[in-house]
Amino acid sequence: MGVLRSASNEDFPLHANTLQCLEELSRAQCFLSEDVAVLAHNYRYLRSIEGKLRLLNTVARHELPLGFDDEEPTLELKQLASLTSADSPQSLLQECEAIRVKNRELLNRLVPKS
Repeated sequence: MGVLRSASNEDFPLHANTLQCLEELSRAQCFLSEDVAVLAHNYRYLRSIEGKLRLLNTVARHELPLGFDDEEPTLELKQLASLTSADSPQSLLQECEAIRVKNRELLNRLVPKS
């Protein structure tokens, strides 16, 4: 049984803050500090994207404003790329995809399905 499943609330105090939760997992040596650093960096990056989507007042705040594959990038995606100082909308999409893949790899390793 995994350490998180057998832990009590005293072992891992509940936090509404994701970064505090990651720090607790690192402190308890459930996750390597390097893994926590990557997850924290990626979380901050994705939250900054979400915040910029809010600034742009997009309808879908948890999705990138994509057009169709053969279309020019949407105005919102161009604006988002500009706000994030990305070289281009395509580079922003590549960065988001790389982070998504890295997070999935980490979570699959750190929290295996039982």
